[in-house]
Amino acid sequence: MIKEGILAAYLLWMAAVDAKTKTVPVWPGIAGILLFSVMGVVKGQGILSLLGGIVIGAFCFTVSVLSRQAVGAGDGIVLGVTGAALGFFDNLEILMLALFFCSVTGVILMAVKKKGKTYRLAFVPFISAAFAAIEIVKWKG
Repeated sequence: MIKEGILAAYLLWMAAVDAKTKTVPVWPGIAGILLFSVMGVVKGQGILSLLGGIVIGAFCFTVSVLSRQAVGAGDGIVLGVTGAALGFFDNLEILMLALFFCSVTGVILMAVKKKGKTYRLAFVPFISAAFAAIEIVKWKG
């Protein structure tokens, strides 16, 4: 419960920063990856799950570098934090749901506001929304 609360606070903070500036600071992400990695090891989280979750963020970060920031590097860092906190499968679930939310929003913006395909959306708010939706579903049981 504490882990999820810390992660929620981090995601809300990064979502607000990303929505306002379209950038994500690196150092809080690195600190989050370290914090959740230590917490995971202490609590007995499987190393493969922990590393697998971080690899999802590393993959997104690599795509960002290779695509010259077509995908934001900060998104990869945030997904590294969620991966360290939640493990591979939960992080993959967050990524897939966030991509779905972003896609629906993009289609609506193109249809209603006539935004072009080059319009850039902040992605961390969708990661935050996906995390919240998944936590609500888990809580409701």
